[in-house]
Amino acid sequence: MKIKFTLLLIIVFLTSGVFSKEVQHILFIGNSFTYRNHLPKMFGDLAKSNGKQVDVQWNVRGKTSFYQHIGRPELFKAIRWKKWDIVVLQGSSRDFLKGDAYLKKRTLPALRTMIHAIHKRNPDAQIVFYMTWAYKNGYKPIPKANTFIKMTNLVAKQYLEVAKLFDASVAPVGLFWKSLKSKNPKIKLHQPDRGHPSKLGSFATACCLYCAFYEEPVKKIPVTQSTIKYADYIRRSANNFVLSNHWKTEDLSSKNK
Repeated sequence: MKIKFTLLLIIVFLTSGVFSKEVQHILFIGNSFTYRNHLPKMFGDLAKSNGKQVDVQWNVRGKTSFYQHIGRPELFKAIRWKKWDIVVLQGSSRDFLKGDAYLKKRTLPALRTMIHAIHKRNPDAQIVFYMTWAYKNGYKPIPKANTFIKMTNLVAKQYLEVAKLFDASVAPVGLFWKSLKSKNPKIKLHQPDRGHPSKLGSFATACCLYCAFYEEPVKKIPVTQSTIKYADYIRRSANNFVLSNHWKTEDLSSKNK
């Protein structure tokens, strides 16, 4: 009788999905916009608190573009390490300000090399471009990007075009930041250096990534993140912004700056 009861419990657990959920392996590739405030871990904790089983790893280097990344043997070692389900690609915002010639000569060939290596390891890996935000005051040396909104729109436009070229997804972090700042200018998403993310900025990024990955709302905030000021407001805002899909048709032309 005891053996029959034990077998019954095993069957119940298996059919209920307790043991059937597979761990999703996620790799972040990027620079300081990814590793500041431990964003990959922040995202992992957020995903787990919302019922996802994830293994989140990262391969990052400060001030590094996609073109520079492909010269790093350790990057390709990380790509080969596991059969990644999702690979998040975050490049240098300035790379997307340099024009089509630079994009075609440096950025696109680098991405082809990187994505080829990812799909060689797992043909079904989902590629997600993590759209970066603008500097707080834009990038002054380039007139078409010399304000926060101008730089946001230019970078966003390039990320969307590149993602389409590679049949990849986009996490619209930059556009989400722009939306947050337009509705609540007092929210501090940048660090004092006006480029890198504050802890709140990284939390906003993690929420945006979650909604983009899973196409569902963030329902719970981990205890470790619940003390972040405006956390619940950010959570609700990310759900509304990303899942509405309005950002996919937003006017990013020069007349809307």
